[in-house]
Amino acid sequence: MLPKADSGYTAYARTKRIRPFTPDDIPEVVDLHKRVFPGNSFSASELEVHFRRLFFENPWYDADLPSLVYQERGEKICGFYGVIPRRMRMKGGPIRVAVSSQFMVDPSVRNRLAAVELQSAFFAGPQDLSFTDGANDASRRIWEGLGGVTAFPYSVHWTRLLRPTRYFLGRWKERGLSTLAQWALSPVSAVADFLATHRRRSPFHQAEHAPEEDLSWETLRDELPKFAAMKSLCPDYDEQSLHWLMDQANEKIVRHSRDKATSLPRL
Repeated sequence: MLPKADSGYTAYARTKRIRPFTPDDIPEVVDLHKRVFPGNSFSASELEVHFRRLFFENPWYDADLPSLVYQERGEKICGFYGVIPRRMRMKGGPIRVAVSSQFMVDPSVRNRLAAVELQSAFFAGPQDLSFTDGANDASRRIWEGLGGVTAFPYSVHWTRLLRPTRYFLGRWKERGLSTLAQWALSPVSAVADFLATHRRRSPFHQAEHAPEEDLSWETLRDELPKFAAMKSLCPDYDEQSLHWLMDQANEKIVRHSRDKATSLPRL
């Protein structure tokens, strides 16, 4: 948790380099995104809709916690720091949270400490807690250098082996296992995985699960407080915010399916 700062964003506003992100800035920020992430598959129009929905139409929008842009002497925007306010509760009491997202700086100004100034301006906001996830090493170093803390227990990726021999065969393939060796080991791998997953005492045994059903926002609304009561920090949702989150999750599923379909080779 970071202390509040009385100055808010005004300390950096005086430098005339950092100011609040406005809807009119969306085309320039999309152009910046295209320069920083040239491999992104989304069109400019799709990104414009995404930035508008994420930063101006989210249910927690707060003009006192704006996203930030970096702009030198009236030139094009060359830095962006996305901010999404969130309502949460800590030890039963309400707190104001700011979640950072889409942190990007044009490569041409990275040696001018633009990233550090944007991060400092974010930390100087009126929020009680600053939070981010999915940061790369460069962002993490800036975050920690300005007083942030990395929660390492939540930064670990876990792998559950469902078919252990197939998994290790795939890893060996990535390290240069020959095609002939793969062909020879495949039958053995299939038999070993069958035995591993069907023996009841095996750690890889897969028991039958109850039928699944889609998670509705009503179920999430009713069940989440039961789990949140056991946590010192938890989100504070209402019907509107839950609807919005579920819609965003569904859109990601649709985009992921579309990207997989478009990336398949033509037959």
